[in-house]
Amino acid sequence: MAAGVAAWKKVEVNLYLRGAAVLALDEFTDELVDGDNFQRYLPMVREWGRPTLVQEGAPTTFGLQGGSTVAIREISDAELGRIAAEHDIVMRF
Repeated sequence: MAAGVAAWKKVEVNLYLRGAAVLALDEFTDELVDGDNFQRYLPMVREWGRPTLVQEGAPTTFGLQGGSTVAIREISDAELGRIAAEHDIVMRF
């Protein structure tokens, strides 16, 4: 959804992943449910020119320093709250 909305280029989109959802950023997602979709759409996210936000301490298979398909910025729950408060619309899935 985030990649599709951002493709309109009419809104600024921040993508935040929490918990096991962070695993979708791994370079090898083919073993995940709908893993092919991550490989197809995450390159669009990379084109935004800003990092994907992830939960501080979330489990990863790649480590937050490398091995991901996109740039990553780890944030705390408090920072997520601040960022969400600055936006007009927040969509949660």
